[in-house]
Amino acid sequence: MHRAQALSILAVLDSLVLGCAPSTGAGGQQGDSAGGSPSSGTGGTTSSVEPTEAGFVVQTTGGSLGTGGGTECGRINFPVEAKPADMLLVLDRSSSMTEGSTPTKWTQVVPALESVVNATSSSLWWGLKVFPIGTDSQCTQGTYPAGVVVDVAANNASVMIPAIDATPPTGNGTPTADAVNEAVKYLQSLSDSNPKYILLATDGEPSCNGMTGKTDGTGARKSAITAVDNAATLGFHTFVVGISTSKDTASATLDSMASAGLEPAAAPSTTKYYMASTQDQMVAAFNEITKVARSCIYPLGSAPPAPDHVNVLINDKKVIHDPSKTNGWEFTGTDMQTIQFYGTACSDALAATSGAVKVIFGCTNDTVIIT
Repeated sequence: MHRAQALSILAVLDSLVLGCAPSTGAGGQQGDSAGGSPSSGTGGTTSSVEPTEAGFVVQTTGGSLGTGGGTECGRINFPVEAKPADMLLVLDRSSSMTEGSTPTKWTQVVPALESVVNATSSSLWWGLKVFPIGTDSQCTQGTYPAGVVVDVAANNASVMIPAIDATPPTGNGTPTADAVNEAVKYLQSLSDSNPKYILLATDGEPSCNGMTGKTDGTGARKSAITAVDNAATLGFHTFVVGISTSKDTASATLDSMASAGLEPAAAPSTTKYYMASTQDQMVAAFNEITKVARSCIYPLGSAPPAPDHVNVLINDKKVIHDPSKTNGWEFTGTDMQTIQFYGTACSDALAATSGAVKVIFGCTNDTVIIT
């Protein structure tokens, strides 16, 4: 067989496998629109086509693009990074946090919180709210937990850590329902499009059912559960961490709150809330929470020209397009400008290093091109 005939046959095979029709042009252009045609020219590329696992094809290009630039099959590489999540820490600073033998609840929870905030500041936008405020008598307007100490913001560890350090555990009463209600108002005021969560860290039962000047344990428990439930209805899920919680009634209340918040602790935990009695347990609980809260949502920046020509990879392995949202990826809306991972694909994305998630437009969605 003559060399020219062999090259012609290879070109036809390439076009059949990749869904792109090869053509010749100056400048090494390789197709600038969806379904475009790769071509060779001065300064063009050499390519090899080889079958890989799962029945898709990887085209590995070598050399450099010609002076005309261009992409394979109208290829577009979307520079994707996971959308961060907003995490508002709602921290119980009541005087009961000083209880316990040395170290106290407070001296253990502070370094645990600071450790996780510092470690996740790039993937979570942290903010801080404390309750109650001031040192007035419990369940009074003087201790009503309005406002936040630190606004939710990107890369906020340098602000969060000093603020946590400066918070004294000297508050009177535990107005948990009011704290959660105020947290919701604050999250509703934010203009960013990030997923939003509440992380409630408390050592026991609510005691204030409104700022009446009197404690009401039964009413306070019901109000706190209702507040968390209302927050979830509005789209703000709540993680509940019990700091050295011991009483049966307190544990039952925190369990109910965790269930209402729609973010219960996973097995092997024996409680719905994240139970933590030592600093190591607190670090583990906060780390687990941040893993769950980290986003599996990836904005593309713009919509691909056609949805059926999108290839999504994690660590260079293809992720299936799964409209059922069970285990794979799907667009989050009809504008096709954002994708979300589900199931083990989400776990893989969370475990991946920066840059390991790739979204590539070009050829068909059963063809993956890696350069």
